[in-house]
Amino acid sequence: MQKGQKRFIKRGNLTVEVVTPFVEPNPVVPPLEVAEEKFEPDEVMKWFFDHPEQVRRSEAPSLPERIVDYYSYKEPWKHLTVTPRGFWFWDDRYTVGYSKGKDVRSFSQEEAVSMAKKFIAAHGGLPAEHHLQEVRPIVDSHYEPDSSRYKSKLPREPNRYAITFTPPAVKGIPFYQNEITIDVTPDGVAGYTRTWRQVRNVREDKARPIISPEEALTAFLREYKGLAGDRFTLVYYGERPGLSQLEMRPIWLVWAGPEGNKSVQGKIDAYTGQGYPHLGR
Repeated sequence: MQKGQKRFIKRGNLTVEVVTPFVEPNPVVPPLEVAEEKFEPDEVMKWFFDHPEQVRRSEAPSLPERIVDYYSYKEPWKHLTVTPRGFWFWDDRYTVGYSKGKDVRSFSQEEAVSMAKKFIAAHGGLPAEHHLQEVRPIVDSHYEPDSSRYKSKLPREPNRYAITFTPPAVKGIPFYQNEITIDVTPDGVAGYTRTWRQVRNVREDKARPIISPEEALTAFLREYKGLAGDRFTLVYYGERPGLSQLEMRPIWLVWAGPEGNKSVQGKIDAYTGQGYPHLGR
């Protein structure tokens, strides 16, 4: 999570932590004009596969947006998906459980970030304006049979990291799902996700007051009946149906779960107090 002002609000038996850069309850916040990166799918494919001539291309023309998948006959452990919103790459040699039967060394955050930056530089490049948002250590667990039961063999130290870069925060508000995330192991890169939008203009002329955390909690309980949340964060987001892909606006993001493993439970438009219907409904 991004650092910011933290406080707690209560509603009955529910206690919610609020993370926001603002102290005042209803600050005026502008939307953002952003530009999506444009990549030609076949050019992206050449970054990841050593034998492009052996790669199978699959496209579903009937979908609302163009989605192209790539699989390799020579490197079947690799998979790439390219859409207008970005691309996703996986290397199954290093996904969760890859350390089974191997003596995989632990490595430091500094090593992981250096490896990530080198990989990104060779696969699309790191945007000039970026912020290292998170370096999340992961212990790669695997299970091996031990007579009639299973026991977990866990390294004592992290042996992989999920590293996320975003554009710099605007007015202290970080971004959500506007990022480059890379999953790094000591042996190689397991995954690389790129859904990056560069901020072109902060629309101060369209700035509006946003609802308070208390109002956001009321909206969440109304819009997402049966769900619970324990943390609210104010972020910029741009996937709401009906909005231009070139605009990002502030939302209250609702999280739940143990520290270090929280998942999104709901999204509340910080201008209108409406829930996003494609999540949690």
